[in-house]
Amino acid sequence: MLAFTLAFSLLADHGRVLEKERAVSSKIRMSWVCTFLAVIPLIIISSLRYDVGVDYFNYGNIFHLIREHGYRVHYELGFYWINLIIGKLTDNSQWILVVSAILTMFIIGWVVVKYSSSVTLSLFLFTTLGFYFYSMNNPRYYIALALSLLIGALAQNRKTIFALILICITALFFHKSVLIMIPIILIAKIHFNTIGYGILSLITILVSLLKEPIREVLFSIYTEYQGSQYDDGKGSIFNILFSCGMLVWSLLYYKHWYKKKDQFYFNLVWMASIFYCFYGAWIPESTRIGYYMSFSYILFIPKLISYEQRKPLRIFYKCGVIACGLAFCYLMLHTWQGPRDGYPFLPYQTVMLIPTWLIIVGMVAAAILLILIFMFYFFKSKNNVMMTTGIPKIQNEEKMISVVVPVYKTEKYLDNCIKSILAQTYSNLEIILVDDGSPDACPQICDSYASKDARIKVIHKKNGGLSDARNAGIEAASGDYIAFVDSDDYIAPQMIQTLLQYAIDKEADISVCNYYKVFENGEKLYQPKTVQEKVMTNLEAMEDIFTASNLCEVITWNKLYAAHLFKDTEIRFPVGKIHEDNFTTYKLFYAAEKVVYVDIPLYYYVQRNDSIMGKAFDERRLQIMEAVEQTKAFVDEYDLPLSNQAENYEMLMYFNLLNDMILNHVKYEAVQKKICRFLLHHQEDYNKNPYVTRKHKIALLLLRVHLYFPFLRLYKRMG
Repeated sequence: MLAFTLAFSLLADHGRVLEKERAVSSKIRMSWVCTFLAVIPLIIISSLRYDVGVDYFNYGNIFHLIREHGYRVHYELGFYWINLIIGKLTDNSQWILVVSAILTMFIIGWVVVKYSSSVTLSLFLFTTLGFYFYSMNNPRYYIALALSLLIGALAQNRKTIFALILICITALFFHKSVLIMIPIILIAKIHFNTIGYGILSLITILVSLLKEPIREVLFSIYTEYQGSQYDDGKGSIFNILFSCGMLVWSLLYYKHWYKKKDQFYFNLVWMASIFYCFYGAWIPESTRIGYYMSFSYILFIPKLISYEQRKPLRIFYKCGVIACGLAFCYLMLHTWQGPRDGYPFLPYQTVMLIPTWLIIVGMVAAAILLILIFMFYFFKSKNNVMMTTGIPKIQNEEKMISVVVPVYKTEKYLDNCIKSILAQTYSNLEIILVDDGSPDACPQICDSYASKDARIKVIHKKNGGLSDARNAGIEAASGDYIAFVDSDDYIAPQMIQTLLQYAIDKEADISVCNYYKVFENGEKLYQPKTVQEKVMTNLEAMEDIFTASNLCEVITWNKLYAAHLFKDTEIRFPVGKIHEDNFTTYKLFYAAEKVVYVDIPLYYYVQRNDSIMGKAFDERRLQIMEAVEQTKAFVDEYDLPLSNQAENYEMLMYFNLLNDMILNHVKYEAVQKKICRFLLHHQEDYNKNPYVTRKHKIALLLLRVHLYFPFLRLYKRMG
């Protein structure tokens, strides 16, 4: 059964890769299907066990008391209601285990496929580290624990606060111990620095010296635990070693999880280590509390492995995790193979109660299903990638596409960039490499590729900046359409073909796609939008960027432009400026008749720490103020019905600039005061503007009463 679980998990991971790389837009994603198929064997084992588990007979007796006598047990309402409902339908208490297993495993499966970087590794850890086997000995606690895993995942997104509260309340209906998640989440959300960790660790350790007063308080609430078998004064050596090992491993990748805002999971590791080391021995049932922190390891361990950029070391980590998991599983099976507290602890002996023919039929059916899914993915990945997006291959490549690539000090990335353009499924290309006076090996790399492919032109020029290089490429372009690719990024093989097909089919002058953010460790992230496809007029597209709807965005490189937008106008990128896209995109949208957006990630935006936009703050970012002024002047000059939207855009850009300066401790006090005065001077107008959100109106109020800066810093520390 475990083998089938891991096999389906591997297919889920493979499916997820295909869905991202091939831009699968189906609502039924095979990664989700395979993940839920992976947890079904675990549900079957948990459901069909008989006479197994410390609480097995207890749950059975309680079920019959509720069903036959309406007895109100001490269990929480959620579990009581499950007993009550099942009791109305059947007299077989085994269904309590079935329903509990389904709830627990499907919740865990959902969290893993949604938030883990490796479904296979997460489910492997869940099954081999004892979490799964413990779930058979306290079903209602594990429903709450599964929900706590979901709570932790949702807690990192401020937009899910309502769902977070609702799930917390739901978990309370199954086990009141989940209340401990409230302080755990609040502490884990704080972005501590080194001093903060040291001070809080010291305080926590000193508090542990107040052993007796704390025990008195606990036993006043849980009197039944005092002197019981759970109050044995022994801690778990495994939990201590495991948590401390996780702490050391996490610290090796401090810069990675801190920058990626995964500090939440590190904080859980840190808290678990302190708890197990200093509190675990003298708090009864300490494992129940500790699991609310350590259960997240099944999500954090795959993240830690993904941080490592060196493939051999990633393989070493994976092998080490697998070896440790199997070793612990073996020790667990050897230690607990007999009865515990008079009850069998593990379920394997009960498998013999299932008829042999049923086991054989089930295994054959599962094997056939596994083969079919594998064949589906294998052939799907071999087929033309455009089949996954619903975009047919263009038969007549009569339209020439000019791809402009400004090149400056990117020799580390340039080779990958050019190869991705040469690998396009649409071949009628004119590739213009603009060497902007790069002092490294970039000019030689450009010339080398030009000598091998006649479609490549190279322009060598003095350094003039990104805008100047793009403008040089525009002047040299002879294609019907123009695309721009930054030389440190790369594109999917079907990008040009997809954008061109959408432009032709929708009669649009500009077509726009989604994009990935690619981090240095190879991790790729993209933000799916609320629509799969949208055709907009020029004014609707301008409104989209003015209201931060983020379908189009101002960025240049995820778009395909009809060449006449440049050739028949004077629109060019502003030389010597950063934020060059903010100076030009709204003009290009206005010049277009239609703009089409498709939610397929086809561009790979590499996150470089040494790039201009990758630095904490650059003085040239103040140029955004000039871009905003020009944008509003453009709207006024052409008397466009977008004055409220442009005013909202102005407010957003000023707040973004102010936030960057505050959070990066930039000492441009005169500029900060100027921005604050400007925002407050127009506060009344912003409050009346229907496009200004309630959040920003509150921010303006805080700015008015001099509380915005401290609230912003606190907001950042809370994640």
